[in-house]
Parts: sequence; structure tokens; C-alpha cells
Amino acid sequence: MKKIIYILSVILLASSCKNIEKMVEQGKYDEAIEYAAKKLHGEKNKKTKYVEALEEAYHKVTDQDMEKVKFLAASGYANKYDRMYDIFLKIENRQSSITPFLPLISEDGYVAHFKFVRTHEKLSEMADLAAEAHYKSAVVALADYDKYEDKTMARDAYQYLENIERYRSNYKDTKELSRAARSKGTTHVAVSVTTGSFVYAGDISKYILSSFDIERLNSFWTVYDDARNFDVAADYHVIVRVEDIVLGIERERVDHFHEKATIEVGRKNVVSDNGKVKIDSLGNVITIPIHKDVYAEVTDVKREKTARMFSEVIIKDEKRNRVKRNIPITVDEVFNDYMCTFTGDKRALPANSVKRLDTHLAPFPHDIEMVENMSYQLRDEVYSKIEREMSDIIRA
Repeated sequence: MKKIIYILSVILLASSCKNIEKMVEQGKYDEAIEYAAKKLHGEKNKKTKYVEALEEAYHKVTDQDMEKVKFLAASGYANKYDRMYDIFLKIENRQSSITPFLPLISEDGYVAHFKFVRTHEKLSEMADLAAEAHYKSAVVALADYDKYEDKTMARDAYQYLENIERYRSNYKDTKELSRAARSKGTTHVAVSVTTGSFVYAGDISKYILSSFDIERLNSFWTVYDDARNFDVAADYHVIVRVEDIVLGIERERVDHFHEKATIEVGRKNVVSDNGKVKIDSLGNVITIPIHKDVYAEVTDVKREKTARMFSEVIIKDEKRNRVKRNIPITVDEVFNDYMCTFTGDKRALPANSVKRLDTHLAPFPHDIEMVENMSYQLRDEVYSKIEREMSDIIRA
């Protein structure tokens, strides 16, 4: 039995160990190089199989990468220089991981030979070509913007110019072009609040705008501001228009009702016909409960007041002078309060009535308070509506 367990353990151990020759055979060259490097690191007597495998994997993967470079160089791919740069960077990193082992000689005297690519020169060459390619693409995209006034083209130009930073800093006039692309690609949105001629209309604008942090809607490519502060031509105008407010009347309902309960107030001895107190089999006096009816008068007071604000968010395309979105928003404000009191014996109240007992009754809110609360609710609704709708419009 012990022999079987030993054999199984050896088989499991062998199957769990990595086979570097298998990695190379399967084309897992970088994995083989990494594994061989770990095995060789710090070893004075370096095993030949790891030295040979490292050498073979290196040459095969390098040849493979150089074939990719050759193919890309002859292709018409727009980002071919970026891809070639990445390949040379990968080769450089691979060579850097091997350099510490050189000269690499196995315990049997096998000397590994590595033909390194002059990556520094190649990376510099690819950086120049990639930077120039992105620069030309940015210039074309900006020219297309000037022709079609499509902001996505200016944003594409900005991204091309940003890509150049990976390869060359302060390349040509990229700083000036980036500022121009950012300016041309930014969408400017003016925001204003209008109301009808109903009561408290003027207060609504004050409440909304005083707490309306318009700048929180800003993103990298979209700038919002109060229409009154705009110093550039707006691309879109968001108009929050409050059509009407319906203020409900104050309603108070008072209900009176009686509660009755029979409660136990004590116990009395049971007496037989001959006047003697009855005793049970254990010698204890037999007693029966004494009941009493108790009463209470309950008063329920319920107060309610409602209000509703009818509004809409209009998103207008200022460049084309047409409405893009018309979104109705209805906001409700509901006031409810309740008071429950009683007179009489509290023991007459059922459990649910006891839970409802409350002697405090809040006063009805003033109309202006309800208008203010609805204005803040409207403001929060407007935030979400603008963010969602403008995001869809700009992407369209």
C-alpha cells in the first residue's frame, strides 16, 4: 500500500512540474524564458537543459517578433508604428531579462549565444515615425473639423496629439494644436430657468439657481454654465421651465371613538354552599378572577396637505435652432402628520392604539415652504435628466 501511495505521489509531482522543453515545443517562448530564468537565477552550476531552452526560446520568439515588424512595415495600417514600437519595447525588455546571466555557460560547459537586436535605435526610429504619423492625423482631423464643424473630429485630433506625448515631448506645435482641438471639441451648454406668471413663480428660480451647482455636470468635453454668465456661443441651451404649481388645501380630520376592555383586577376564594372555602387536592385554596370593565375615549387627528409642480426640461440645439428634447417632470410634495390621544383608562386601549399614541401634531407647512421643497426636488431631477439626455445627444 505504501509503495502504491509513493508511486502515485511521484506521478502527481511529475505532472505538476513544468516541462520547459514542452513549453518551447508548444510555442510558449516568453513563458519558457521566464521559467528558465527563475531556474538559473542564483545557481552556480546551471543545468544545461535550462540554458539550451532559454537560448532556443529566445531566438525563436525574436525571429517571430521581427517577422511581425517586417509585415507591419510593409502594411498600410494607420497605427503600424505604434505596434512596431511596442514589439521592439517587448524585445528590449526580454533582452534585459537575459543580460544579467551573460556569459551563460552550463555546468557541462555549454555556452549559449544570443544575437541581440539594437532596440535603442529601433525604438528611437519608431518613436519618430509614430509621433509624425499622429501629428499628421491630428492636422487632418482639425482640417476636417474646420470643414464639417464636427466636434468628434476635433476630439480625435486631441487624442492623436495626446498620443505623441508617449514618444516625444513638445513635438513641433502640439501644445498649440492641443489647445485648439480642446477648444473646438468642447460642447458648451447654457442653462436657464423660466417660470409662468403663477404665485411664487419668482421664488422658484431663486431656490433652484441658488442651490444649482451647474459645474458638477461638467466633464472633460462638456462645459455647463448659467446662461447669464455665458461668454461664448452655446452649442445647446437647457431650459428648465416651470409651467404651474397646484397647491392643495389644508385638510384635518378628527375622529372620536370609544374603547372598552374587561380586565382582571384581583381574585377571590371559591366558597361552597355551606360557607367553607374550597381547597384542591394539594391543599391549596381555589380562587377565581375578579373582572372589571374599563373605558377610554380616543381622539385621532390626521393632517394632510399636498402640492404638485408641473415642469419640463427643454434641450435646444442652438446651432441648428431646433429642440432636441422635451422632457416633462412632475414633482409632488406631500405633508402628513398624525396625533392620537385618549381620556379615561389606558388599560381599555388595544395594543395597536397604544402604539399610535402621539400627543405632538406638526403645524401645516406654509405654501412657500412646500414650493421650496419642490424646487429642490426639481433641481435633483434636472441633474439626472440633463446628464442622461445630453450624454445621448452628444454621442449621437
